[in-house]
Amino acid sequence: MSERTLARRLATEGVTFMEILQQLKAHLASRYLEDEGMPISKTAWLLGFEDASSFSHACRRWTGKSPRELRRDEAMSGLSR
Repeated sequence: MSERTLARRLATEGVTFMEILQQLKAHLASRYLEDEGMPISKTAWLLGFEDASSFSHACRRWTGKSPRELRRDEAMSGLSR
């Protein structure tokens, strides 16, 4: 499938490729941050960010929280389960 055909088909669904990619990265970030043994810098690298600060900026855009805040919140919600 050509890039243009994909763009047209996604447009009929009301989304762009970049929106889907950002949603996927946000979902994966959430999953990776659940693993407290994985450094945030490795999570950033796995998601294709050049450095942790770029990942942190994207994380705030997606969720309004830093990766550390998300990890802490996840740890706290895990305690209450």
